[in-house]
Amino acid sequence: MADPWSLLGVQPDASKAQIKAAFRKKAMAHHPDMHSTASEGVQKAHDAAFKALNEAYQALMDGSHRYRQRSAGRGGFAQTSHYYNASASSSGGAGGHYNPYSSYYGSGTGSRYSGWRQYRRRSGFGHARDLPLFLEPGHADPLLLWLADFTGLFRSFAGISRAGAAVTTTLGLLLVGGVLLLEPLTGAMWERNNSGKLFSSIEEDYKRRKQQQQQATLAAAVAAAQERVMQHATTAAAQEQPDADMGAPKLFHASDGLLSLSCLNGVRALANVWVLVVHCWTLWSVLLPYDVLRQLGNHSWLPWVAVQGACGADTFLVLSAVLATYHLLPVLEGSGGKGNGSAAKQHGSSCRQVVLKYWRRRALRILPAYAVANLLALVMFWPTRQLPPLGSQARDVSYGRCPHALWANVFFVTNRLSLPQTCGGQFWTTSIVVHMYTAWPLLLCALRPRVPGFRARVAVALAAAVAAGTAWRFWSASQAKFHLPVGDRTVPEEEANLTRILETVYFPTLSRLAELAIGAALGLLLRSHTAISWVMRRPMLVSGTAFALQGMYLITVSGGNLHPPKDVPLLPPLAAKLVATFLFYGSPFHACLVSATLLALVLRSDPLHAAAARLLSTRPLAAAATLSYSVYLLHEMVKIGLVTVAPGLLTAFLDNAPQAALAGLIAATLVASYAVGYLNWRLVERRFY
Repeated sequence: MADPWSLLGVQPDASKAQIKAAFRKKAMAHHPDMHSTASEGVQKAHDAAFKALNEAYQALMDGSHRYRQRSAGRGGFAQTSHYYNASASSSGGAGGHYNPYSSYYGSGTGSRYSGWRQYRRRSGFGHARDLPLFLEPGHADPLLLWLADFTGLFRSFAGISRAGAAVTTTLGLLLVGGVLLLEPLTGAMWERNNSGKLFSSIEEDYKRRKQQQQQATLAAAVAAAQERVMQHATTAAAQEQPDADMGAPKLFHASDGLLSLSCLNGVRALANVWVLVVHCWTLWSVLLPYDVLRQLGNHSWLPWVAVQGACGADTFLVLSAVLATYHLLPVLEGSGGKGNGSAAKQHGSSCRQVVLKYWRRRALRILPAYAVANLLALVMFWPTRQLPPLGSQARDVSYGRCPHALWANVFFVTNRLSLPQTCGGQFWTTSIVVHMYTAWPLLLCALRPRVPGFRARVAVALAAAVAAGTAWRFWSASQAKFHLPVGDRTVPEEEANLTRILETVYFPTLSRLAELAIGAALGLLLRSHTAISWVMRRPMLVSGTAFALQGMYLITVSGGNLHPPKDVPLLPPLAAKLVATFLFYGSPFHACLVSATLLALVLRSDPLHAAAARLLSTRPLAAAATLSYSVYLLHEMVKIGLVTVAPGLLTAFLDNAPQAALAGLIAATLVASYAVGYLNWRLVERRFY
């Protein structure tokens, strides 16, 4: 190859800028793209010239002084012209298409060598041509070749200036000195700040604190979510849900947060209808001969279903206790449903104000319709008013002492009188509910609702009330003289026997104490975050309990003889007292049965109760629940009025079709009672809504 300076047309002492300008000028004249249309010979000539220019330019730009040293020491430029390789140019890369900005001809994208290998290739250091024969590839041992490359590495330092070497050495010394000084200093700081603890123990403490912090954050998030849910539930309960008495006409409109309470509308409506049915059965049963009644009652489903309507009164009372507790707890605690003291005291009303407001609301719900019912009883059953024989017989069952017994209604002690001595026998449930509304808020205030542990104290008080109510019920049954089963009520002795049973374990408020306490416990459960969450995670337990109690009730009522023969053996006295205490209407068993069923409906714990809850949440039953209190107070007077207006119709059916007479009496009383109840609600109750 010719001299690179003469090939590029520059002087040996030319600068890199002059070399680059000369290379570009000559490269443009010989670039293959400039002669792509020329003949093949011309293209090859320009291609060779361009390759020579590129090699010369690469050699000079690599360092003119190095090139001069190599050429002087090895006898010229031709001995070190390994930059040009004919075989590589003919076989590698793009097959003849050259990129002038690449250090390797053929690739078109830059050199296939990089770093130290590229520098070694360009400069010739450590190359096979610089080695003796015994170190050439194919003749040398691999270890010797590696030593040769290592020697070339040291030779490459010749290109580093003295200033660069000094700076590099200084930085290295500073780095090593900093490491040597900082290591003991960091150890001393560690011991000072961590009291000599090992790093492993510190790491364990950190992990433990981090885990505790995560758990606390999660617990706070869960508590905040539960608080928001219960606040929403309290707001919805205050705006949309019914009042806590069995006669409040306001409706459940929607699901209360996690709990679907809308089904309780239908429960109240059906309980009211069931009570109406049993009161119609009471009149129907005293108008039939006992033999006919016994034959029909023990072999037909309608009389059997009708006589079980006494469970409707149990449902009324349990539901009233549930809703009273459910509504009283958050307002007494002064919070949105979570009463733990100091936070509640800051923004809640005093306990006295809460109780007075609650009594006022109960009075506005109960007294208007109650006053109308008593006025109608006074007008209908005035002593000088003459009724047909059938009407008089029906009146003697529930209104035999009108108007002389109205004082008991005024003071809400109707349940203290025997049924024939009352002026409105159905008012006994209102008396019990009023007693509960009066005493229960006062007891809750006495338990200090804004002191921590309030709900635990309420739970203990309710458990004590269940035990005391059951004990009083058994003691009262032990003091009375009665027998079971009850026979022909047309016989005075049997009627007196039934009256003693009712006066002992059915009508008195204390006999219902356990039942009311169990209902209040259900209201407490629905207001407790932890308890209701625990129950909701166990739907099979809720459903199983409800089904078990329902099955026990059906076995109990179906196994007994509704109308036993006159010569049937009586139960032993102790057995009769136990049955009256634990299995008769108003007993703890019936309270547990109603409460378990209500809980399964509210939680919709299984498909059967879920379907029943959806059916009970429909609009027709919600509208019927609106009128339930008026219908309950007025249906007895409506029934007596129907019998008084058409006495011959009922008598004719009793002689020819007794069951049709019962069905007709129930249907006529139901329709007329809801019509009168709607008028009473429209004209009276609605004004106090």
